[in-house]
Amino acid sequence: MVASRPRVAGVSGQRGVGMATATKTLWSVQAVGEVAGEVWQALSRKGKLTLAALEREVDAQPALTHLALGWLARENKIDLRQENRAVQVWLTPSAD
Repeated sequence: MVASRPRVAGVSGQRGVGMATATKTLWSVQAVGEVAGEVWQALSRKGKLTLAALEREVDAQPALTHLALGWLARENKIDLRQENRAVQVWLTPSAD
């Protein structure tokens, strides 16, 4: 049996779709950055959202949305807080 090499999603024009291997899915940095832009736009339009609501607003797989949130959090563009059972996400005041 010949093992196939994993491809990076986003390169073939299908942003947000990962190539599943036996143990992992890979996405391109470009795809994560594009989804980070969509997340920022959604939060700019809607304000504070739960993680579940944000996932519905953004046209990407949940895991890719989570990577985008990490990108934005590292750049201090968003704040996150656990409130009861929901994670709330919003833009930082300096990111508006």
